Amino acid sequence: MAVLGWCALLSFLSLGVAQLNNSATFTNPVFNTGADPWVIRYEGYYYMTYTTADNITILRSSVLTDWSNAMVKLAFQPPEGRNYSTDLWAPELHLINDNWYIIFTADPNFDQPPPETEMFCDYNCPAVNHRMYVLQGSTSDPWTSKYTMKGELDTYDQFAIDGT
Repeated sequence: MAVLGWCALLSFLSLGVAQLNNSATFTNPVFNTGADPWVIRYEGYYYMTYTTADNITILRSSVLTDWSNAMVKLAFQPPEGRNYSTDLWAPELHLINDNWYIIFTADPNFDQPPPETEMFCDYNCPAVNHRMYVLQGSTSDPWTSKYTMKGELDTYDQFAIDGT
């Protein structure tokens, strides 16, 4: 039994030494701003979107692990007073049949439901009014496209966040 214990200890120590000598590591996160990152590669570039809460922003980089020099583009700034004006979360960029689309979630008023809605929740109804929306790009290039509101996805008028 003692021999097995020493073997286990030596294996554990050698694993620790191997990890210390590994110089091919990345610091996570590779991009330390925002939640819900989404990345897609297209024609030599990586395109990333993430939750900014008040708009849809796209970043473009030729290197997946270095976003410090990425180009930044505002893809969509929602107008005030719409069902998709606040709390824009988890945007995703998709190429479907040579058209670019962005799906995202949003709500009309920072998801502060009225008391009669909130009283039916088991907890403080975060995102109860969030729904999924779609933007459509104007060209086959995700970077030069102008994105316009296509519509709301049919989620049976139910809470919906984080599409994929």
